[in-house]
Amino acid sequence: MEITNNRLVDYTFDDTEPVVEPVTLNEVKEYLRIDPGVSYEDNLLTDLITAAREETEKYTGCSLIARNVTAILELVNRHELPYGPVKSVVNEDQYKLIGKDFPRVEGCGRIEITYSAGFDPVPKGLKEAVLAKIASMYENRGDEDRKHDAEQYYERAFKYRRIVCL
Repeated sequence: MEITNNRLVDYTFDDTEPVVEPVTLNEVKEYLRIDPGVSYEDNLLTDLITAAREETEKYTGCSLIARNVTAILELVNRHELPYGPVKSVVNEDQYKLIGKDFPRVEGCGRIEITYSAGFDPVPKGLKEAVLAKIASMYENRGDEDRKHDAEQYYERAFKYRRIVCL
């Protein structure tokens, strides 16, 4: 089968390290104006932190946490690696990479590439986007109509959005 267009075939995350979320439970409570001594919603808030981070990663195409990524690409020239910023690439000498934080891999054919990615530290705008997403999810929980997403979430997250076909 001849490859005629660049495409991301698949990607996987190897999150073997403990996940350190981009916002803490205390930051969320402060943002939502919840008394830090109140703990009956801690499990819900912790779940919302993870859900908001995952949705923000999907929307932006960026890794907000440290993780290992394996991407399988079919290339006719070059394609940006998904879920950067890229910190290091396994067997980097086997690939021609163009750029630093969000590099493009150049080549022809099917390529499988493994790399470590993630912001350190997470940019303030992305943390604010995650907090806005959590607030929207918290205030509209149980509402299946997702039209209530905070406009400020998209405003804050948009400037970090990568144009990669995920």
